Amino acid sequence: MAPPPTHTNLVRELLRASAPSFVSRAISVVEQFRRYKPLTFNGGSDPLTVEEWIRGLERIFQHIACTDAQKIPCAEFMFVEAVSHWWESVSCTGTEEQQRDLTWEQFKDEVMAKYFPQALRDFKESEFLQLRKGKFSLIDYERQIEQLSRYAPYLVDTEVKKIRRFENGLQPEIGIIIMSHRFTSYREMLERAHTISYQRTTFE
Repeated sequence: MAPPPTHTNLVRELLRASAPSFVSRAISVVEQFRRYKPLTFNGGSDPLTVEEWIRGLERIFQHIACTDAQKIPCAEFMFVEAVSHWWESVSCTGTEEQQRDLTWEQFKDEVMAKYFPQALRDFKESEFLQLRKGKFSLIDYERQIEQLSRYAPYLVDTEVKKIRRFENGLQPEIGIIIMSHRFTSYREMLERAHTISYQRTTFE
């Protein structure tokens, strides 16, 4: 019995059966995609790598005209080594209909579940919730806030929430001064915090 068709093979068959103009457009999308020199993905040892890899692909997709159905073969093309074998195995377990109807969001969910499991994402969210400036420089604390906030977007989905989250992790002597002002933007609050931090460092 022949093995179930993979998603990649299904796409190829669809392209062969389509009108020449569609085939031409599909090839053009792949060519456009490759011109941006997308990174390959081999899994790696750092779970955060997969998130950055997907973000990189989506930045490319913003610049080329392609459908969700065309995004998946482009991404599959960048799988190498163990990841390529894993995806072939996943593809073989699905029905032909499931392969054909696979959406970009479902594809991302599959990859993230494998290489950035939910337990680790929950840990990163907890890390963000507990983040304090402590011994970080103000600049490093700001960077930590920006990097970890993606794991708890509901806490920073407005300017006011972003300001409050930043303030809550500051040392009391700086936090009290910052919280006494009613800032209208996160950027304004950051500028004030850096000014206060610089003044304290200069005159100590």
